[in-house]
Amino acid sequence: MEALGSGSEGYNIESDMIRRFSERALPFVRCQSLCVIGFRMGTNSMRSLTGLGVFSHIISLISYERPLLSMSVPGLIIVIAGLFLGVYTYSCTLNGAIFPMYMLSLVAGIFTLGVVLIVTGLILNFLVLIKKTAAENTSQT
Repeated sequence: MEALGSGSEGYNIESDMIRRFSERALPFVRCQSLCVIGFRMGTNSMRSLTGLGVFSHIISLISYERPLLSMSVPGLIIVIAGLFLGVYTYSCTLNGAIFPMYMLSLVAGIFTLGVVLIVTGLILNFLVLIKKTAAENTSQT
């Protein structure tokens, strides 16, 4: 590749190679390839699994730093969904339908799950604030 003048620094070797081949009017064909990444101890991982690993690492960092964002916002959405389902169940009863007992238990479960997530997010956020305050106090002394 260096003989063709398509050497590159960093991770953008493919785009640099395409640009240089286009400047010289050299034909090239793109084809799909399977990328297998090797890790220690001989294990291999596919691209999608590596991407999911990176995504889960990002989510864990966000939930560690911002528990209100990762716990309370989904909890609030679940509570709102539970409230809408409760209103629907109540309107079914007002329209003369038989009271759906399974819907009532589903509403109670969804609403409880949402409230637990909100409370957990608030508690974790309080602990993160205490930790940040303690770190600031130790750095000032």
